[in-house]
Amino acid sequence: MAAIGKFVVGDRQVKPPQSTVEGYVQKVLDEDGTLYLYLYNYKESGPRPGDSPTQSIHFDYTAAKAFKAILDETFGGL
Repeated sequence: MAAIGKFVVGDRQVKPPQSTVEGYVQKVLDEDGTLYLYLYNYKESGPRPGDSPTQSIHFDYTAAKAFKAILDETFGGL
């Protein structure tokens, strides 16, 4: 698991998504009280007992604010 430090504009050839998965979100507090939004998903077939998420990421306030600005710029004001 990783927390976003900053966003960098990518330059890779990226294909559109090939599948749809459920996105799970939950609030997480660390030891010093910092609030994170934890976003994760499992493979297309969904979670099974004992599975670890396929992908996961943590957003703190600063990262969430920066990501919201990117979303607004990409999709118009949300």
